[in-house]
Amino acid sequence: MCREEHRLGAEGNPTRLGLTSWISVDILNPVKIVRIRRVGNSNVVSIPKELEAAGYTPGANVLLEQLPDGALRLIRTDDVSALIRRVGREVVAEDRDALKILAAHDRSNAPTAAD
Repeated sequence: MCREEHRLGAEGNPTRLGLTSWISVDILNPVKIVRIRRVGNSNVVSIPKELEAAGYTPGANVLLEQLPDGALRLIRTDDVSALIRRVGREVVAEDRDALKILAAHDRSNAPTAAD
């Protein structure tokens, strides 16, 4: 793992004086800069051929998600159901007590045969 630290001044430019914040960049995997280009009415990003082994092959379906910070996440659709299951398990684990309260509330308000 490479770790590179940049010091930014008030204008967001690297500076030696007047340090106001630190940005830490962790590079865990090799990265490649690609260019966005226009094809017809669409913007296109080419995926490097090295990623074919990971399932990003011509014709593969992917989900493109814009994250709150503006970054884009690209996920193979084959991996989406596994992601949904994992997130569901995390939510249940974190909010188990709240879910039990909601389940009890639903049971107490359930319609009866007389309704």
